[in-house]
Amino acid sequence: MKPGYGVRRGAGVTSPGGLVSKGLLFMAKYGISPAKFWGVTLAVAVVGFALFKPIFIDNIPAGLPEAKGAQAGFLMFESALSSIAMGIGVAMLIFGGNVVRALPVHLQLKGRIVQVALFWGMAPWLVHTGLHITNREGDFGRLIGIEYGFHVTTYAAAIISMFVLVRILQALVTDKDAAATV
Repeated sequence: MKPGYGVRRGAGVTSPGGLVSKGLLFMAKYGISPAKFWGVTLAVAVVGFALFKPIFIDNIPAGLPEAKGAQAGFLMFESALSSIAMGIGVAMLIFGGNVVRALPVHLQLKGRIVQVALFWGMAPWLVHTGLHITNREGDFGRLIGIEYGFHVTTYAAAIISMFVLVRILQALVTDKDAAATV
């Protein structure tokens, strides 16, 4: 790849602090308030986590075994992570439009497709977990619905994102090359 296309000589691993500062600079560049982004993330995560018990845990079918001790702790921790991922996905869907609108007009639809696909990759996993734990033993029809509804659609979103992102990058390089020859 030619220098000037996002590749720097000597570019190495960035420290976690460097990633945070780069993320804040990125947000500022596109007019995204970090306080609003993380506020939405936290609000969605807290509400999702708080509703998880009354919607799912309290509706586990009778007769199914319940997690206890360390297993319950690990499952609660995973639910907390899923809640945070859901919050980030929703915040990205709300605020990511600023980044999409910064693309050239002819690439904005492609950018929106990637934005929605990334949302789908992040957001639904708390619901996925809840549907699993409320699935009756032996209800393979519902299990197949859960698996196809979440996993297969996430695979499709990732594949579509990959191809669309490649097209966006190709177009940006082509646009940059065309501008350089004018």
